[in-house]
Amino acid sequence: MSCFDYLFGHATIEEARAFKAILQQYESWSGQLVTVQKSAIQFSPNVDGEIRAAISDILRYARNCFSRYLRPPHHPRHF
Repeated sequence: MSCFDYLFGHATIEEARAFKAILQQYESWSGQLVTVQKSAIQFSPNVDGEIRAAISDILRYARNCFSRYLRPPHHPRHF
């Protein structure tokens, strides 16, 4: 996966568990780990707060505040 890969899905407990299983399978097959500290989850404003908390707990990702256009914040690189 590259620096800014996105996965989209419905905000349900079942789908969060499915995402977690898929990511665990990816880690197993590739030998690479998904870095939780560098991963985030973005919710639609329509998603209930309790559902957001439950999904965040399942995936162990922080809830991030990217712009409404789903772009990650711009960080210029310094060489």
